[in-house]
Amino acid sequence: MSETLVTGGQQPPAATSTWVDTLPQELRGNPSLAQFQGKTWEEVGPTIAKSYVETKSMIGADKILKPSDKWTDKEYNDFYSQLGRPEAPDKYSMPEVVMPEGLKLDDAKIAERKALYHKAGLSDKQARALIEADLTFVKSSYEADQQSTQTAKTSAESSLKQEWGDKYQANIELARSVVAKFGDDQFTRYIEESGLGNDPRLIKMLAKAGQGLMEDRATGKGTTEIAASAGAALAEINQLKGDKEFMDKYVKGDKYAVERFHYLQKVAYPSNSNRA
Repeated sequence: MSETLVTGGQQPPAATSTWVDTLPQELRGNPSLAQFQGKTWEEVGPTIAKSYVETKSMIGADKILKPSDKWTDKEYNDFYSQLGRPEAPDKYSMPEVVMPEGLKLDDAKIAERKALYHKAGLSDKQARALIEADLTFVKSSYEADQQSTQTAKTSAESSLKQEWGDKYQANIELARSVVAKFGDDQFTRYIEESGLGNDPRLIKMLAKAGQGLMEDRATGKGTTEIAASAGAALAEINQLKGDKEFMDKYVKGDKYAVERFHYLQKVAYPSNSNRA
């Protein structure tokens, strides 16, 4: 009896054939073909055709190498140039952000930012977007501060007008006179920029100080002329004319009332005083 290599006399199953088996022998083992899954050419053919077309479209296109930690500065600079970085920081374009009137851009700060962006290798488009974001933030902050200042000013005016009534303008002029007389430009800018100029507490204190100095001047207790302008003195005169108690004293010849009124007239109408 002859021996058989197959148990039970059955034939071994035939090996499964795929589309790869139809290729020449030297191509069958290429690892790049493993990505195309399928048994027949009808299954994988369209996928291979698409891949081929995409690969052909890349031929001749500009290619940018992936950065490496081993690159030199020159290689990085060449890489940044390929990405769109301008040749110098001042070549970055500026975004069109309309700034509010009265807000001046800090050119030195902008130049610093451009230098930083250039060192980091940012393209013109990237740097422009960051500069636009910075300017937009500055613009929004400035407008918010302006609105806050205006709100505080309106609130202060309303509060003081309610408290002072028809003496409001005269007291405001007195407060301004004190600042003009004793404060320098630096102090004036400080109270304006800090918002203190809209604080009713400060305004009332300055007006009270001016009132005291005016009274001292009128009664001979002091020599400081607090009325910094004819307008301030005229406002004070108009206030006193509406003060029944003061005018009664003035008509009766009260020394203080007469001297104060005459002093204010000299300041308000200096030309008349000079002719006298």
